[in-house]
Amino acid sequence: MNIVVFIEYMLGAVAVLYMLLGAIRFIMAGGDESVMENEKKNFTWGFFGLIIVMIADVFIKLVYNQTTLEFAGEEGTENAVEELFGVVNFVLAIMAVIGVLTLVIASVYYVTAIGDDETTEKAKNIIKSTITGFIIISLAYAVVYTFMGN
Repeated sequence: MNIVVFIEYMLGAVAVLYMLLGAIRFIMAGGDESVMENEKKNFTWGFFGLIIVMIADVFIKLVYNQTTLEFAGEEGTENAVEELFGVVNFVLAIMAVIGVLTLVIASVYYVTAIGDDETTEKAKNIIKSTITGFIIISLAYAVVYTFMGN
């Protein structure tokens, strides 16, 4: 188990370091859009890596009994599945809120465009993308509960 904890800490440290370096480079970019965009991506990937390490830690502790140093069996697997449902519900709820906010912002763009074709097109594209995102979120929810639900 010690090797698993060591690997978790190392991966977490790498993710935090990646995020920190991305943030420093972003600040030091001096307004260079290409560097700033690249560092935003680096920071985002580091953040997702850190989240994955945290989730992996939770699942390892659920599936692996630390007192007996053995696989927790069916009970541990059931706990892991329940945790996974919780994570999926949390992520879907956050994505739904972001989607609604995006629709509101796109609607404001659309209403305030007042004949500006570029802004109107931008608003329409945002609305189309958001609706596509809602469809994907709904399908993801259905797939998760179809294959992992009771």
